[in-house]
Amino acid sequence: MKLITGSLIFIALLLSGCVTSGPTKPDDPYKVDNASAFKGKQKVAIGSFKISFVTFDKSSSKATGGMISSGSEYAKATLRAKLEGVDDKTFQKITDQAYQDFTNKLKQNGYTVIDRSAITNAKSYANMETVPNPHKQQESSFKSVTGGSRREATFSPTGLPLYHASSMGAAPRPVPHLIYSVAAEAGVPILNVHMRVHFAYFQGQTKNGDDKKATVNLGQVIRTEDGSRVTLAAGPKSTFSNPNGTIQLTWGKSTSTPYGVTKDATSSAQKAANTFSSVVGMFSGGSSSAKELIITADPEKYSTASLDVIGRTNNGFIHKMAKLR
Repeated sequence: MKLITGSLIFIALLLSGCVTSGPTKPDDPYKVDNASAFKGKQKVAIGSFKISFVTFDKSSSKATGGMISSGSEYAKATLRAKLEGVDDKTFQKITDQAYQDFTNKLKQNGYTVIDRSAITNAKSYANMETVPNPHKQQESSFKSVTGGSRREATFSPTGLPLYHASSMGAAPRPVPHLIYSVAAEAGVPILNVHMRVHFAYFQGQTKNGDDKKATVNLGQVIRTEDGSRVTLAAGPKSTFSNPNGTIQLTWGKSTSTPYGVTKDATSSAQKAANTFSSVVGMFSGGSSSAKELIITADPEKYSTASLDVIGRTNNGFIHKMAKLR
């Protein structure tokens, strides 16, 4: 074993609600794929609308290096966070209101929303796979080793099917595959919306070198995540033709208004593991530490904040569609 001299390893986990640095916001946070697909589309049907609410997530940062380092020394910090206090009834109500907001804003921006019977009467519709609403990801079988994987609960509006196209317990994909055939058969462009709403913001920071330091910051920041999207389906894609288009969010809408209480829920077993890793790190040069947090939300405050960021995201999607029309 190796004794490290003159090299300090720091591992910090900060429960800060303020994140001061990060990537640069793009001029236009709505990325368009195949803009021509949206041109001239004034009458649309809504095929699928779903919101995936993140209820557990984690983030890590790792510092390495140093002039006297052999390359094996490191400091790693991991922060795991769980959302509690929001039940399925609340998630469903948020989803229903978000769907109504999206539909209303379509009409306010000059769109005609066609009755869903145009979709359900199409031949291929009967073959579209659905799952019970809501859909929740299965617990990871490696939780005891990894500390758990990100978890989401996906909801569709009351009365609207939750279409599914993934496997092994994964979250539903943004667009059900058969919707393209349904759109062609119905002769109607079909909008498919999938948003992800996160309950927090993680940011890792590191200081590499002889005095290594790794930190993870957590803020009570409700946000629509990058990758949330609206897909317009008009028909199957071919080598020479693509009638479909997508608008994808690349910079989520967020609010940092506090909505609950954050508490340290690090287990005694994890604390013991942290201590053991620190002691071993004095000889090996590598040390890891983890902290577990629970944010217990006030359901009303969580709902208000979620609907705020979803509403602003809806605005951006529809205004971009209208501009392309």
